[in-house]
Amino acid sequence: MAPALRSRPVHLRNALSNGSRLHVRHVDGRTEEGRRFADLVADLTAERAGAAALPITQQQAIRRYAQLVVELETLEAIRASGKPIDVEAYGQLCDRLDRQSRRLGPVRANKPVSAREYAASRGGAPCSA
Repeated sequence: MAPALRSRPVHLRNALSNGSRLHVRHVDGRTEEGRRFADLVADLTAERAGAAALPITQQQAIRRYAQLVVELETLEAIRASGKPIDVEAYGQLCDRLDRQSRRLGPVRANKPVSAREYAASRGGAPCSA
């Protein structure tokens, strides 16, 4: 029987695994695309209640979604500047983004809910005010 898997100490884990870096290798993320990718990952993670609340598969889905968004936005900027783009590739990326958005799962951001909203969501009787 195999030994039980144990979580390794943070200082022995890869920087990507412990959340201190966005890529496996050191990448200078100060480019426009790098900053946009980091912002998207942070925003998408936050609106789903944070990294601690997400399984690894959803964290990976967020990264893939963010990368597709950056690629599409880059193509859109090229087209907006008057240069031609490969519309077939653009369309394929749009379809992949749509599929990837379904893999992200629902938004679970923590937001305040009134007693009336909570009761209505649970099928209970409305509160009298």
